[in-house]
Amino acid sequence: MELIPSEEKTVNEIAEAIQKGVAKSIIPPSILTANASRGEYRKGVNKTDFNNLCSIMDRHSNDRREDGSGNDKYGGPCTGKGTGENDQRFIIGGTWETKEDEVNEDHKDVLLPPRRRHMCTSNLENLNVDSSGLSSSKVNDSFLGDVLLAAKYEGGYIKNNLSDKGDDTAICTAMKYSFADIGDIIRGKDLWDQNRDVKQLQENLKTIFW
Repeated sequence: MELIPSEEKTVNEIAEAIQKGVAKSIIPPSILTANASRGEYRKGVNKTDFNNLCSIMDRHSNDRREDGSGNDKYGGPCTGKGTGENDQRFIIGGTWETKEDEVNEDHKDVLLPPRRRHMCTSNLENLNVDSSGLSSSKVNDSFLGDVLLAAKYEGGYIKNNLSDKGDDTAICTAMKYSFADIGDIIRGKDLWDQNRDVKQLQENLKTIFW
């Protein structure tokens, strides 16, 4: 994906360009062709909202959780991600960890940054695989919708938590790496493949597509 030089575009415009690239780069077109505006979502939302990715909200999802608050309640892709006292993502001095029991056998020495450990992908980890959108001919379209939703909220989380530092380059860099990580997770190339949440996401993919 080719980005427009940062000196000619705002952070929002660059982020939107990166986000749109997720749909094209996650899975090769020869394997999966999809259009999120043709998907089915649990809240019966206006599917044409996907024609403007900035307008999609947490209800544009097939997350199995109920809306609200408390344990196992759905509040969007960032639910339960980097919100605890000891797992915040963008605190200066945050510790990079090896997580030896959770990474690929061949990469036990890889250090995982806080940004990666708490990404806004909880909707993908909690998909209702029996929903009509994910168990019909619209499965590709509906799944892409949730991927784009995760990408939007991940980008928003990064922007909201780094903007006060006044470093637009850091924002764009974090988005670039996070969206690349989402692509790796979906394609089964993520090094952190023994983590509980990632394993659940992979099981969802197997159920949906295999």
